[in-house]
Amino acid sequence: MASLFFLCLSNLAQASGPSIYVVNGGTNTISVVDSTTNTITGTISGFSQPRQDAENSAGIRLYVANLGNNTVSVVDLSQSPPVITATLTGFNGSVGVAVNPSDTLLYVGNSSANTVSVFNASSNTFTATIAGLTDPRYLAVSPDGARLYVSEDTPNAVQVVSTTTNTVTATITGFDAPKSLALNSAGTLLYVVNENANTVSVVDTSTNTVTATITGFQRPTGVAISSSGGLLYVANSSSNLVSVVDTSNNTITTTIPGFSVPYGIALAPSAFPPPVPIEPSALLMLTGLLLLFGWHTLRGRMWLSGNGQRKG
Repeated sequence: MASLFFLCLSNLAQASGPSIYVVNGGTNTISVVDSTTNTITGTISGFSQPRQDAENSAGIRLYVANLGNNTVSVVDLSQSPPVITATLTGFNGSVGVAVNPSDTLLYVGNSSANTVSVFNASSNTFTATIAGLTDPRYLAVSPDGARLYVSEDTPNAVQVVSTTTNTVTATITGFDAPKSLALNSAGTLLYVVNENANTVSVVDTSTNTVTATITGFQRPTGVAISSSGGLLYVANSSSNLVSVVDTSNNTITTTIPGFSVPYGIALAPSAFPPPVPIEPSALLMLTGLLLLFGWHTLRGRMWLSGNGQRKG
């Protein structure tokens, strides 16, 4: 019983959610946020005008697009603290970055060249170029890896690219300076940030039409969604806050402070769910059981000791 008690205490102490990585354009850093407590727990530095970041599905690698020097930083998240282990070069206006679900392909937007570069994520080597775009900014890959969504700032559009042919197959309109994008785990809903309109558009990916609009932001630029699809995180670059949205009713439930011109947000599905915290009532009951167990053990030892002395 004692081992069960301390195991539960350990479970309570270690309970935490997947980390959220928020780009700070004002300080050239990335804040690490605990998604359970909504508090900043660390900072990663060494970037140059970072814009979008993307975490691979394994949760061990973070890619950061640096507009300041046209590079992409590769951060090893398995180390504590996380460190930059590689730098990819050869871009032109690198703002957006995304990795496919199998962690094999990396996509980097070249806003000045109107293209997207495709890299082998294992070897960090260039493999292809996607053309036919206009002012490409932020990127998102569908959960099945079949489609790449590219926001275009000047045309106020989102292009849908087939990752098989690397060609544009559809155009979604109705945005206002679209920036970051995020897809739910089913790939049925696409969330697009509208920086000028201070909104987030909800797109039905089966019809490529805007079906809802979420309001209440201040120059939003970054967006990420939880693995369950229940929470949406939106970076507000003018208020230095991250808004947390309940997607069941598309309303803001809370805000996270402590950022400096936040741009991109990365949140990968957790490979292992965090331990479930113990409710205070359950913890109190376990404490009582342990005390009762200890009392009975002590009484038993006292009884045996007394009997032994009488028999001697």
